[in-house]
Amino acid sequence: MTNIYTALHSRSILSYFRLRLLLVGLLASQVALADKNLHMVPISVEERVRAAEMVVEGEVILKRSFWDARRENIYTSNIIKVYKVFKGTLQQQEVEVITEGGTVGLDKHVYSVALSLNVGQQGVFFLQAQHKLANTPGNNRFSTRPYASEQGFIKYDVASHTAAGVFEKYTSVEQVYATVTRQTKTNYSTIAVNQRLTSKPQQQVHRSVQLPVVTSFTPRTASAGTRTILTINGTNFGSSRGTGFVSFKNADDGGRTFIKAPEDAYLSWTNTQIRMYIPSAGAEDGTAGTGELRITAADGSVNTTTDKLTIIYAYSNLYQEGKSYQPSLIDENNKGGYTIRFAPSMQSRANAQEGFTRAMNSWICNTNINWEIGSPITKESSSADGEVIIMFKSASDVGAGVLARTLSRYRGCSNDQTKEFNWWLSEFDMEINSNISWEYGPGKPTNNQFDFETVMLHELGHAHQLGHVILVREAVMHFELEVRSDYRVLSEADIAGGRFIMARSLELQKTDICPQATMEPKDDLACEITEFKAEYISNEDILLTWKATPETGISRYVIERSANGTTFEEIGTVAAAAENTFTDTDPLPRTAFYRLRVIYTNNEERFSDEISITNPAFLYVFEAGPNPVGDDEKFTIQFIVDKDTPMDLALYDLSGKVVRNFRILFTESNMPLEFDMKGLAAGIYILKWNYSGGDGTLKIVKL
Repeated sequence: MTNIYTALHSRSILSYFRLRLLLVGLLASQVALADKNLHMVPISVEERVRAAEMVVEGEVILKRSFWDARRENIYTSNIIKVYKVFKGTLQQQEVEVITEGGTVGLDKHVYSVALSLNVGQQGVFFLQAQHKLANTPGNNRFSTRPYASEQGFIKYDVASHTAAGVFEKYTSVEQVYATVTRQTKTNYSTIAVNQRLTSKPQQQVHRSVQLPVVTSFTPRTASAGTRTILTINGTNFGSSRGTGFVSFKNADDGGRTFIKAPEDAYLSWTNTQIRMYIPSAGAEDGTAGTGELRITAADGSVNTTTDKLTIIYAYSNLYQEGKSYQPSLIDENNKGGYTIRFAPSMQSRANAQEGFTRAMNSWICNTNINWEIGSPITKESSSADGEVIIMFKSASDVGAGVLARTLSRYRGCSNDQTKEFNWWLSEFDMEINSNISWEYGPGKPTNNQFDFETVMLHELGHAHQLGHVILVREAVMHFELEVRSDYRVLSEADIAGGRFIMARSLELQKTDICPQATMEPKDDLACEITEFKAEYISNEDILLTWKATPETGISRYVIERSANGTTFEEIGTVAAAAENTFTDTDPLPRTAFYRLRVIYTNNEERFSDEISITNPAFLYVFEAGPNPVGDDEKFTIQFIVDKDTPMDLALYDLSGKVVRNFRILFTESNMPLEFDMKGLAAGIYILKWNYSGGDGTLKIVKL
């Protein structure tokens, strides 16, 4: 299998030349950046001012990441020195801004969409008081959070005195002031002088200095974060790098700003040539994307190329202690990969589950990433618990205007002698904005709808460790998504990136720096099977039907059956040319699991997804166990249905207090539900359940 993926790795590099011709034509179809939606709904300055309790100009002077009290998530405390106040009152000259994600020791949490700040950054902050976290590192400073996630900050480019938000660009800092005060209808108050803005913009200071001139660079089409070497030829770069640097267009905002390459990107620097790796992560966050290159020499002179570097995909690197690292995918579930579980909010939306599964299978079929759907879970929150959970959350949790976001959780270890790190994806969670008007498919989005499957493809790309790109709208990892648009097919660039990461993950886990269990490529999914159903046609017979698109290359289907979904036996064969049906005339007495073993004309074999069906006599029977609940702090609920059935569940302690309550949608997939008892004391609890056809109670004992 390693040889196969080495070949895929080589083909993905060679495919640059084939992709180049495709991308030249596709890039011409890009529209103006101001029209982009960046997988967010734009929040106007007017709305940001209205929703914010405080609007200030400030500079990040200190940051510190920390675990919350229950050690579930990592946050970062950013201390902001305030220069101006546009809205609100301030009792001191500093405020604390809490952002999500960060690094504590060898744990790192990274959100696909969340504001991330760095010391020295300046701009205007739209803030709300935060009450979720107590005892933050701010030492009694007024603790806040940004409104609308990344849209809660307009970032200054101090050198040029310009500014940019996620959706807007300002030609001067004064234009920002005018825009904000137009909404507050009052002038700002000055708390302290912003000394860094008192100097003249950089382009005026260096008018007489010879500017760096780029005559050529190679390659012109490449990937980011893959150790691809970029050679830049020209003049006036400086005899040595010193404080010089190269900047790339920032794919996270569609190229509205530039990102500065990190320190470990540079290989050599002379007056006429720069050799460096094309990074994915910038020194101050962001992702390198398609666009012009900006060269800044040690003397401060700056010039930007007219030609563009095309970046077809970006491997999301982690930047730690001055070095960039490629995180690897691992075998987290002891089955070769990651098990994905649906939270109650996903359980109540069968069409969302179907759209998600279609998106997941697209990645599996094209890159062989090892994901599977596991048992649903009652937990409705993101935490470092070893579970991959997909859930809907409110806009106030996800961020106003954010469509969805993926939280990648990494673990790392280091070699004490070489000081090298090894980072791997330990788990990921996904939060989907429940306030968005979604089209779940298979129909097309209309009016103000966003396409659910498209967004799930994009977010699963982040879980695959791909970053944003600035290509064309048809590339799933393209930074923007327009309303009423759907892109449900992975592009060649998306696939090449996913395959590279799979191949690289296998290589990384062969090192002796704390290797983890290697992900096993999932190459046994019969992707041609687009529909597989089972139904009782009499009291004794079960009819299986399926569709295959295309059927070319398939020789026959072997029907397999199991009583537990694990151990299967062959019960029949159907030729590919025949009607795609099979009747089980001697079914199992209760629940049966079926799958198709697809035999191809070249004698390869792959499997369809599994389906299950239950004897009607066992339908709508509520069962739970184990009971008592042991150290694993979970019990399983089995409630088998033949149609979507909502159920309300509530767990009471003996005082009558509700300690857990959920609304669950049981579906024909009939997967058992895991009920999480974590955080509850030992004792006796009463579980009440209710649905349209009945109700009941059950005593649960936690040891």
